[in-house]
Amino acid sequence: MARRENEELQEKVARIESVSMRLEAVLPDLEDLLRLRVNLDRLGPRLDLIDEIGNLLPRLHELANMVGVMNDVGAVLGRFLDANHEVSETVRVDVETISALGLQIDKSLTEVLVELRKLNGA
Repeated sequence: MARRENEELQEKVARIESVSMRLEAVLPDLEDLLRLRVNLDRLGPRLDLIDEIGNLLPRLHELANMVGVMNDVGAVLGRFLDANHEVSETVRVDVETISALGLQIDKSLTEVLVELRKLNGA
């Protein structure tokens, strides 16, 4: 009986040692998580949304890059709309380029909206 209890005790000690070794292995990661907990707490409610749009992140990145282009296009359009001067060949080419960019942006935005609607089940 004492022998069996001793074996059970040794098995429990071996399990505790195994768990302890695994805890030591993940301890640096746990310390990093504690340090980043504030960020994780802020992300927590949005994780489902992040998962839903995860496959669209490259497209959203493209869209974010287009915002800069759209701002540049807006500045160029504003300059030409506000100025009352004769449109030269160079300006015509610029307007055509801006129109093409606008159509491409519209097309890309439409594609993103379609993808987002698909994800939302609409």
